[in-house]
Amino acid sequence: MDNFGSSQNIYLCTKYQILRFLTLIIFFMTKFYKSLLTLLLALCTTVANAYDFKVDNIYYNITDAENKTVEVTKGAERYNYYGDVVIPDYVTYEGTTYKVTRIGSMAFCYDKYMESITIGKEIRSVADYAFSSSCENLTKVYISDLSAWCQIDFEDASNPVAAKSLCNLYLNGEILVDLVIPEDITEIKNETFNGCGALQSVTLHDKITSIGESAFQSCTSLKNIQLPNGLKSIGREAFSGCGLTSIEIPSSVTEIGVQAFWANAKLTTVTSNILAANLFNCYGWPQQTDEMTLIVPAGSKSVYATTEGWNNIANIEEMEYDHTVNVSDAGYATLYLGCAAEIPNGVEVYTANAVEGNLLKMQPVEGTIPANTGVIVKAPKGSYNFHCLTTDVPAIAKSMFKGSIVNKNVSVPSGATAFVLSKVNGEVGMYPAQLRDKVFLNNANKAYLMLGGKDLGVYDDEELDTSVGGSQLSLRFDFGGTTAIEKLPTEVAAESVIFDLSGRKVEQVTVPGIYLVNNKKVYIK
Repeated sequence: MDNFGSSQNIYLCTKYQILRFLTLIIFFMTKFYKSLLTLLLALCTTVANAYDFKVDNIYYNITDAENKTVEVTKGAERYNYYGDVVIPDYVTYEGTTYKVTRIGSMAFCYDKYMESITIGKEIRSVADYAFSSSCENLTKVYISDLSAWCQIDFEDASNPVAAKSLCNLYLNGEILVDLVIPEDITEIKNETFNGCGALQSVTLHDKITSIGESAFQSCTSLKNIQLPNGLKSIGREAFSGCGLTSIEIPSSVTEIGVQAFWANAKLTTVTSNILAANLFNCYGWPQQTDEMTLIVPAGSKSVYATTEGWNNIANIEEMEYDHTVNVSDAGYATLYLGCAAEIPNGVEVYTANAVEGNLLKMQPVEGTIPANTGVIVKAPKGSYNFHCLTTDVPAIAKSMFKGSIVNKNVSVPSGATAFVLSKVNGEVGMYPAQLRDKVFLNNANKAYLMLGGKDLGVYDDEELDTSVGGSQLSLRFDFGGTTAIEKLPTEVAAESVIFDLSGRKVEQVTVPGIYLVNNKKVYIK
């Protein structure tokens, strides 16, 4: 009995303590949250009233007192701007005139009663979330200077035109339908024309080098656009959500951002002028790649078909194009294409079919160069266009030159020598390539020569000396006419015993080539 009573008292005591403890917790939590709520309200009031002055119902913060610049900011109330809002180029307050250069963060974010806004031509940046979907009655954005508009730096979700789907951009009072970019603009910045749903045509001049992120996003009436020659980059989502049916990518483009052409449901044809040598991964295409056709330069289909992003497009076709070859003042160039190409006027083209001594016997190519055929181009200094075909022509029976349509590291087998076109000491010929770990870089669309030891008169794993008396081994072109003959280098002593490779003694060297000098194979000019 005593034990039971004692336990009951302990139970009642514990219950009372728990209730008292919970009461204290509730009391302090109430006090805490009341204090927190008071603090938050104070902060909100401070933020809401964080402006320096107000003129003509526009609220401003001074951003640079010395240079007298201000930004437009949010006012004291939840809804501060109504009807038609005009942001001036300059504002005067208490005798000081300020330039209005910026729209601050969240300045118009909740102003659902604003119907239009005029952006002054001195605005250079619009901060993040300056406008939002809460601007539900905003339908018109007015500008008077297109060049000034193109120079605005828009941060995230800051373009007023993109705030609402029914909002449009007006230039000098007219809705923007046909856009011509001013000549002084060299880049289309991020979000510049985002949301311009009435925009139907865009003219871009060739000085424009980049199109920024979301630059033309959601321009739903834009069905075609000609991208300029010289364009280098297309930003993320640049044309996402447009009405494009086709697009042509200039050869100068080196970067296409993720989803650059996303959500263009009617996009069926992509024409890319990017050569295989300059191709890069691209993840910018819309969802329906199985229904699209990709048209690429002749000879590059295999490269596109194995490059990430491009290979998502189901159908790849080739087109004719002009490949430019630059001939230096040396009068020669090499060429290797993945397609057949017509030879332009004023140009001679040769391939090689044999090596005799140090002479490379050249064979002329007439009319059209077959695909995957390395050649020597002989012409006066200048640029020449070789018209590349989508049709095949018969291969040349024996062609010694090799090459690649992309930059390629070429391994040189043991006992072999790789030759590339060079000019050394004023002499043009095929000279040994500079190797690193038995590898050399062959540039795209260039030809080279790979000869084994026996081609150079070296047998039984003997190694060929590539220099003698400071003269580098080279192969000279024999076009079937006379060939320049150089004298024996003075470094070869007059008393040396010289034999040709047939074992005949040579009293005087009159033809450059490989000889046995004192029982050692050397090359003599």
